[in-house]
Amino acid sequence: MTEEQFESLKTDFIENIKSYVLEFGSIFPHISIFAMEKEPKKDADKVKPALIHIPIPDELMVDEEGKETFVNEIFPEIAKQVKKIYDSKALAWTSEAWIRTAKKPEQLNNWQEMPIEKEVIVITLEFENRNEFTMYEIKRHGKQITSEGDMVDKIELIECEFSSQPEKIQGRFAGLFAKLKD
Repeated sequence: MTEEQFESLKTDFIENIKSYVLEFGSIFPHISIFAMEKEPKKDADKVKPALIHIPIPDELMVDEEGKETFVNEIFPEIAKQVKKIYDSKALAWTSEAWIRTAKKPEQLNNWQEMPIEKEVIVITLEFENRNEFTMYEIKRHGKQITSEGDMVDKIELIECEFSSQPEKIQGRFAGLFAKLKD
């Protein structure tokens, strides 16, 4: 996959995430793998880029035990299957989150007591030798009807600006690209 192909795929991926959130009022947690086929499909003459989406069931995101199960048991099995067919170039983790800010050092002892300042969509991208981080603040403005006839929150997304990209992404779902490549 050339850098140009990857950048195009990444741009389309982020635009699709934003479109989904605007249409359906939220996003489900999922991992996406940017990859190249190792061998061309039977009816093709060359390998093609691929974007593999792995939704994470809600029941695994409810508590710490479910998240650990996904990262340490389920994802390694998925990685084994992906590696048979694809050469992975990057991994994206997408989820909704809340931003909390400690006003006093003692608040750090119990982060759950810190007030929620904003709701966001977080998209992290891990590569072999770099990381990228994109975040959009979610502003909710009433309700809307989806193309499927469901009533959902009407969303506005505001891109959060950062002065630089992080050298290292931390957290439970950080480092999945390394697990995928091992």
